[in-house]
Amino acid sequence: MSSEDFARYQKLVPGVMVRVGIRDEDHTAGVHNQSFDFNDEVLPAAVTLFTQILRSRLRALA
Repeated sequence: MSSEDFARYQKLVPGVMVRVGIRDEDHTAGVHNQSFDFNDEVLPAAVTLFTQILRSRLRALA
């Protein structure tokens, strides 16, 4: 599990793991499936989310 691997990193450096959902009615195959098709439509929302998290963190550190 990725969470178990990430927990090892967090012992050294504090962090957070965020997963962005990419499934919709047209994108139902899982990542390890030969029919997997990445849902590009989620990219703007994911970038916005990560940008807001980063800005919030930087404000808190200032």
